Amino acid sequence: MKRVFYFVAVVCLVLLAATGCTPKDENIGTEAQLYGRWQDVKNTTSYIVFQTDHVAPDDERFRDYTDYIWGKEWDTNDKSEHDLDTEDFHGNGWFMWKKGPQIVSRLATMNKVSTALIPADMNLEILNDSTLKYTTDSGREFTFRKIASK
Repeated sequence: MKRVFYFVAVVCLVLLAATGCTPKDENIGTEAQLYGRWQDVKNTTSYIVFQTDHVAPDDERFRDYTDYIWGKEWDTNDKSEHDLDTEDFHGNGWFMWKKGPQIVSRLATMNKVSTALIPADMNLEILNDSTLKYTTDSGREFTFRKIASK
């Protein structure tokens, strides 16, 4: 009788563990949910925007990245969004991104003349119509709320 009890207990634990795990191939959110303007919930002067403009094939500096989309981030204590807009798609604050199932691959552009890129992947924890939560490879955690869809 004890063996049957232990067997049932082990089977229950295995089933609980199996159903409680997130499958590795499960998508967290959609690309369309990323589009728009997001505000950091802890640092309300910090913003991130995921645009819909793909890297142009005729962009000599980044023509190898046409599967990426432009994005930008800024802190109003340092720079306004208008300042970023006057810089074209290159320079401090601009990045290229593409969404995978659980990661948003990001490549930050250095400046207008350099083709140097800084990878900064976002490991998604939550992505829905109102919340974006991710960790970086270094373990920093960020949470944003959507304030505009485009």
